[in-house]
Amino acid sequence: MRDVKTVSLEELAQNARDSLAKGENITVIITGWSMAPTLYPHRDKVVICPVDQDKLKAGDIVMFLRDDLRPVIHRIINIKGDILTMNGDAQSWTEKIPVQAVLGRAEYIYRKGKTISCDGTGFRLHYRLWGLTRPVRKALVELRRKIRSARNG
Repeated sequence: MRDVKTVSLEELAQNARDSLAKGENITVIITGWSMAPTLYPHRDKVVICPVDQDKLKAGDIVMFLRDDLRPVIHRIINIKGDILTMNGDAQSWTEKIPVQAVLGRAEYIYRKGKTISCDGTGFRLHYRLWGLTRPVRKALVELRRKIRSARNG
């Protein structure tokens, strides 16, 4: 197994930008909860690949830089011209970003020894069904948290 190097967000952003600009893929360990239940922190790794910004589509998971240059991995839920509407799967709110802020697109997820294609039918179906929950997502995420907490006691 390869060594894991811990870097600051600034280093991650710069390394990601440099590697993806050279056509290299990067693997990122998920550390936040904003993409649950699709991606869980410290369980899932995402392979981010260079992408032609003209080929992005709703449903894609991408790494982008916010205005403060913080790298974020969220899902595109709408594209209008060169503005993308983004959403973390655990969030009920959205944000708009310019397409130029996208560094790369998630192609695979590594989870518990399995490789999951982000273009697979099952994965796309998951996105479509979960997308329908946006109006009640906050309540669903809170209910799930309470159930897990009660189980773990």
